[in-house]
Parts: sequence; C-alpha cells; structure tokens
Amino acid sequence: MDHFCYFCLVLQVLAAPSFEAWLSVTTRQTTATQIKSQDWDFVNIEPGTVVERNFESVTFVIRVDPQFAQVDLVIKLHNRQMARATLTPSDRTEVFSLRYKDVVFRGSFTVRFAQPQQFSYLVGDFRVITPYQNVAFQGNIVEWQALNTLILERQIVWITPELRVETDLLFEPNQSVSIEFWTGTQLIHTVTLSQGANLAIVNKSFEIATVTIHRGLRLQLQPATPTQKGEVIMQGKFASSNLPNVTYKGAIATWSYQWFPQN
Repeated sequence: MDHFCYFCLVLQVLAAPSFEAWLSVTTRQTTATQIKSQDWDFVNIEPGTVVERNFESVTFVIRVDPQFAQVDLVIKLHNRQMARATLTPSDRTEVFSLRYKDVVFRGSFTVRFAQPQQFSYLVGDFRVITPYQNVAFQGNIVEWQALNTLILERQIVWITPELRVETDLLFEPNQSVSIEFWTGTQLIHTVTLSQGANLAIVNKSFEIATVTIHRGLRLQLQPATPTQKGEVIMQGKFASSNLPNVTYKGAIATWSYQWFPQN
C-alpha cells in the first residue's frame, strides 16, 4: 500500500461516525414511520418451566419460580446473552440499555405478582433499534397462575449442627410466616404465625433421631412497619448429640416492611 492510499484509509476511519452518532441518525430517520406498538400476544406459562420469546433480533428467556415469588429473566441480542435479572416483589422493575453489533435494546421489565389462582404478569416497555427499523413494545409478555402461596424469602438458623429452623416469609398481606424444624431431610414440626395469630407455644416435646425439642417452645411474630423491621422471636430448649442442653432466645428471622399490592 502506497503512502497516499494509507493516508486515505486513515481519513476514512477518522471520518466514520461513532455508534452514538449512528444511533441518533437512525432514530431520527425511523421515528416517523417505524415506531409502533408491535402486535405481539402474551402467552400463559406454567411456573417452573423455561420459556423463550423472540422479538425482532432479541430473545427473552423467562422462568417463573414455582415456590418463591421470583421471575428470572435473560436477554439475548443475536442469541448472545447480554443481561440477566431476577425480579421479586421488593425489586419489581429492572431497566436495561444494551447493545450488540447492530442491535440496540432499551427498556424495562416489571413483574406484578398476584395471589394463588389469580393471574400474575411480566410487563415490558422497551424499544429495539437497528439500522433498518425502530420498533417499540409496551404490554404483557407472559402471564401465569401460582397454585400455592408463594414464598418471599427463606431464612435459616442452625440451633445445633443437627437442628435447623427454616422461616419462610409468605407473600400475603398479613405477613404470615411458616416456621419449620428440620434434622437432615426429616421435618420435625411446623408452626404458622400471622398478624392475627402472632404467638404460638408448643406444649409437647419432639425426639427425632439425636435431636430433641423440649416442650414449652415459644414463637412470636412482630410484624414489620414502615419504621420498624419485622421479626420472629424464638425461645426454647433443645438437645442433640454432644449438646445435651441448648437454650435459644432471640430472632430467627428479620425483614423490612414492604408495600403489598392490592389485586
């Protein structure tokens, strides 16, 4: 390559528009005729299954958790994974600004959870921009029905190396919690508390394998408020191998107040 041709090539590279400039021009050129609400029907899905939905050069991979109030979302541009997010009642909306090759994706997703037997939705509000088109969408992408009450959060406390307490904060307006006592894979006992029934005293003992829960176990729910965290307080005596006398008094779960949607 002679010096003159090399000089011309350098000028062409320097004169090439930046991606931001190209995007600005493309958006202006396509605004008048290309931006529209895409005719794209949402689908009903089963919790626990993985569903792929395609929109132009964008693919959405969606999974609704069958047990927890949670939706997992993956966004692909030209089949390349560009983003991943988990949507929950306390983190309902995610905003994205993605680019891969000649495709730009900008927008947001919001999840709307409902009670069992009612419909929950994943809602999208986004735009896909390429050199040839500029397409917008706003509406429901998938819907589903939960068969059982969903779990907002699970917190685990080990009382001894052989005894654990699992507290599930349930997706209910009365801040219900389900408290389960486990040794290994064996469930020993379950207690449910709510705002209307926030105190339980277990007047029997449990002996399973090497684990003992003595009678008189006390569990109390303190609901969360806008100014105070919620918590479950447990007081009881326990035993397991090598630990014949264990006393526990304190919180086994804490959480922050969150607004509950009215469906």
